[in-house]
Amino acid sequence: MALYNKPTIHPRSALKVASGIGLGFVLAGIHLASNIARAEPAVSSSLDQQHLCRVTVWELDKVAAQCQPGQKVLFLPKSFGDQHIPGVFAALHCDLRYSVAMTQGAVACIYLPVKRVTAPPRN
Repeated sequence: MALYNKPTIHPRSALKVASGIGLGFVLAGIHLASNIARAEPAVSSSLDQQHLCRVTVWELDKVAAQCQPGQKVLFLPKSFGDQHIPGVFAALHCDLRYSVAMTQGAVACIYLPVKRVTAPPRN
């Protein structure tokens, strides 16, 4: 009468298999995340890198009359003094999914105006 010998799996072999499966999931997750991170913003198909819209004012209606969404915009105010104005311009007119070049007196970015501005609550 022959005894049936069950195949034995060495604990290290089982660990290698489990690690390999786990590594596969990790690599798949990294691949998926990198593809999501590389996804272009929705406006990318309408980017206009050939034209530059130069403005000297920051007001929404005045900039909208001169620039088209997706166009490069360069804000060069007529005078310097208020260091907050470039930040206000960037917040109102720049597509912040792309790089914004800003100094104390100028802003260059991809134009995408805000839809609405919410006023702070009154106390």
